[in-house]
Amino acid sequence: MLRPFPLLISCCLFCTVATATATTLAELEARVGHSNRMRLAEAELDAAQARAAAAPDDGIRLFGSASLAHGRDATRPERYRIDNVLPEGAGSSREQVLTALPASRQRVVGQVGIRLPLFGSRAAVHEAGKQAGSAASAQRHRHKTAELEVLKALRYAYAEAYYANMDLARARDYAARGADSRRSLDARRARRLMLADEHSRLLSTFAEAGDDMAEAAAVASSAVTTIKLITGLDVDAAALDAPVFPVQCLSAGRLRAALDAHPDIAYHRAVATERRRALPASGTDGVEGGLSLSQSALRETGGRSGYSSAIAIDISIPLELKRLRSARRALAAAELRQAELALEGRRNDYLGGVENALRTAGIARQRLATLLQREAAEAEGVRIAEVRLARARQEGPETLIQKHYAYYAAARAAGRTRLALAQREADLLGFGQDCGATAASAPGAAGAASAARALRPASGPGPDDGHGAAGSTKPGWYAWYLYDRIAAAAPESVLAGLPPARRILLSLTRADIERISSPGPGRQRLRAFIDAAGAAGIGVELLLGDPSWALQERHADLLALLERIGDLPFTGLHLDIERSQLPTAQQSRWEAGIAALTRQVSGASRLPLALSLHPRDASDSLLRILAANGVDEVTVMYYSTRVPGVAAFMARVMQAHPRLGISLAQSVERELPDAESYGRMRPDRALTAMREVGKALEGEPNFRGVLVQSLDQFLESQP
Repeated sequence: MLRPFPLLISCCLFCTVATATATTLAELEARVGHSNRMRLAEAELDAAQARAAAAPDDGIRLFGSASLAHGRDATRPERYRIDNVLPEGAGSSREQVLTALPASRQRVVGQVGIRLPLFGSRAAVHEAGKQAGSAASAQRHRHKTAELEVLKALRYAYAEAYYANMDLARARDYAARGADSRRSLDARRARRLMLADEHSRLLSTFAEAGDDMAEAAAVASSAVTTIKLITGLDVDAAALDAPVFPVQCLSAGRLRAALDAHPDIAYHRAVATERRRALPASGTDGVEGGLSLSQSALRETGGRSGYSSAIAIDISIPLELKRLRSARRALAAAELRQAELALEGRRNDYLGGVENALRTAGIARQRLATLLQREAAEAEGVRIAEVRLARARQEGPETLIQKHYAYYAAARAAGRTRLALAQREADLLGFGQDCGATAASAPGAAGAASAARALRPASGPGPDDGHGAAGSTKPGWYAWYLYDRIAAAAPESVLAGLPPARRILLSLTRADIERISSPGPGRQRLRAFIDAAGAAGIGVELLLGDPSWALQERHADLLALLERIGDLPFTGLHLDIERSQLPTAQQSRWEAGIAALTRQVSGASRLPLALSLHPRDASDSLLRILAANGVDEVTVMYYSTRVPGVAAFMARVMQAHPRLGISLAQSVERELPDAESYGRMRPDRALTAMREVGKALEGEPNFRGVLVQSLDQFLESQP
């Protein structure tokens, strides 16, 4: 008789596999730079940057020449004596004849000078420099696109390795029952207690499990090989964690809003912008001119030596200028059309991919829910069959084998659907957005913080949010005293009085927090304002600015405060606690305190965490620590009206920390010098000027826009 196998054995086997020491996905993702694709992308980026650095200068050229000439001068003949010898027999006398020949001359000329292009070639040189710079900027988007593609391939392989190993364990567990089952079935067949076809059908299920084992082993081996090719690491499929991808906040609206921030879209948009910029000048070139200044020295043998200075203007015009210009204009228009169609195609691909990934992920979730119900039902069927077989000794094992096979098939189908769902979630992450790390991808103390971040809302201010170019047209605002207006007026009237805004960093004092921490009019008005702002596409983030919170002994106070207002629908948490705001004696404790504080707050709060920093405190080491501690964004408070300098500094910071959102704070404070503040400009001109700062940085994928210090002072400056 077939001996019943408790279902507990199967469950414990799975538990052993699932709880083995795991190699986290985060550890593997940190090594995608070892892949050939990423090394190639790095090399292409380095080459583009080198080409930009080696771009031609302004076209001024130093030239020189030297020449040696030899000849005869007919105006100064020389005379030669020639003996005229008569033929023999004609006479015996000789006659001397004087003949005039040109004089021999040699001339050496040396020249040195400079040539300044006036038009044509000068414009071409400048255009080449601009194109090299644009190509380097665009290549950074290609590099980010390559990173997203490699990460997607790694996540696919990780999920395949994990679920193939689980499939292998299931098949091995079921196939292990085959020997006992065969003996029992053979005995019943010999006693003619079962038909041959049923005997063969039941035994074939164990052969099928053997085939499944071979298939699962091959898939796991292939996936592990792919992981090694990408990361350079040997991993054991049995040691991997279950893949958990942070996509719970990714909706169609959020992904559509982030379309322009996707690096592939940004690349094609940059190409189209460059083609559009170059179009007006494409049909006006062809004519070249230059100004030359030269000094010559002359040494002439047998003549006069000396020197001369010359100024010359040269102009060259192609013989077929009209045809040349027409052809170049047609080429530029064709390239622009090609770039615009490529951009439109990539946008359509993105939107179609979003819809398809969300739809197929939804189908996979529904199917998985159904299969899990079926798996649970089949597990219960196994339990009942085991009980019946134990009570009725005369019954055969056929029913139990059938139930075990049904459970095996249901569990295997659920595992494959889990794999399909994980791959669809990897597709969603391929659009460059996520909802923060998860516990499965961050070991140790960071795991708790990651699990809390997985429950946060979408990073950023709301529907109009765009990381990168998407949100650069409207600034964000530090609002230190806006709550007084919110508490006294209807949300619509408060919003109507605001300048264009994408984000509002709303400060609350301790007294304000006391008023809103319990149900009442203050809390209701604040919630109504946040909801109304969200409907208008404005995110409202909680701004806290007590500098003493940077000290270790005050961390618990901040955490307690956040717990009291944690259910209000803010879109983010922003800490403005700069080092310089602390007493001098305490400033040395600031950096260690900030590192510990961000780690604790990130783990305790559901809100994306941002931090304002003075440029001198935005060191590479601290920014890496903040990113590792779960900080979503750092705002660099670089107050300057000199746009090129600001853009260069910010670009270096953003390129050094591509996984950290970076925003720029500008000032409209009238007490600051004009070089540091837009406060003395008219409000409309100040907005335009700060918008230009944002445009200079919008090509960086991790740029989160401009924040203005502050809304209160801007409103006071309005007439």
